[in-house]
Parts: sequence; structure tokens; C-alpha cells
Amino acid sequence: MVNLYTDRTNIEEGNYIQLMTIHAAKGLEFDTVFVYGLSEGIFPSERTMSEGLKGLEEERRLAYVAYTRAKRKLYLTDSQGYSYQMSCPKACSRFVKEIDNAYIEHLGATDELLPLKDDRTAVKQSMILNIDDSQTRKKHAVFKKGELITHTTYGSGVIVNIKDGIMEIAFGHPFGIKKILENHPSVVKNGG
Repeated sequence: MVNLYTDRTNIEEGNYIQLMTIHAAKGLEFDTVFVYGLSEGIFPSERTMSEGLKGLEEERRLAYVAYTRAKRKLYLTDSQGYSYQMSCPKACSRFVKEIDNAYIEHLGATDELLPLKDDRTAVKQSMILNIDDSQTRKKHAVFKKGELITHTTYGSGVIVNIKDGIMEIAFGHPFGIKKILENHPSVVKNGG
């Protein structure tokens, strides 16, 4: 998000939307606040979840900051679909699920069968697994520097570096070096 107004003294009362990060919103209050992207792997981020309890507590504090910016109405949004980052169907953020249901009015939420693109099968929203702090996440292939891989779009490549779950992979011309998440489903080990 971007803070659209850098000079707050020139803001007039009226109907407009301000987009900003949670950090930029600290200390401010608004009549209505929308917080979007409340899915596991996004908020809290996949990286934060891999850091354990300390990282989760910091993002939980950020969620609290976001929620308490609203004076009258707070809208928390999530979307259905597949998370390529998490390699599983998207699940609502634990930061929403931690709120007492007495304070929540679900709008547009569903517990119906959600058809997949090809209509061959479906998944029930309530069956989507949530990632708990104490659970171990799905194990992904362990990649190593120098290893040969295949990408669904870029073809064959070699891993030249791995840092913080992001691989740098050298592909043939015209693609060059690309940065790709280590657990992205588009990357597979050669022969695996």
C-alpha cells in the first residue's frame, strides 16, 4: 500500500480513501478502516510463520494496531483461492480467527462447496486446514546451490544462490537469472 497523502495539513474533510501501510497508520484514527489480505501466508506472512512465536507475536501486534485505527467500522477481508506461496488452498488468517465471534459479522463468507477451475472436484471451505503455531508445515523439497531444476515457464536452470527461502536460478537465454520462492510449485528438481 502507499500513503497517498504526505502533507497531512492539506487534507480536507470529505469523501476520499487513504491507502497506507499499518506502520504509517500508527497513531492515526479513521471512521472506517479496511484491512485486506488476511490470509495465512500473507498476514501473518510465510516468513514470519517460519520464524516461530516471536515473529508471530510481532505481526499480531501489527494486526492489533490495524484493527484499533477504526473509530466506527472495521472491515477485515480475505479471499478464497489457492496460495502458491503456501502450496495449499488459502486459509483465513489466525488473526481473524482469534477475534471473538460475538464481534464479527461475516459478509460474503461461504461454507459451501467451492468448485475448482476444471470442475472435476471441489473442496469445502471448512475443510481447509489452518496452520497452527505448533504444527509443522508441509515439507517441501530441499534445494541446494548448484542443483539443476526445471521451471514450468523458464525451463531448465541451475540454482546459483539460496537465501531466506528465495532461490536465484540461472536460466538460458532470454530469461537470465530469476528470483523464485524455494517452495513455489513451478520449480521441481530434475529427475524429481
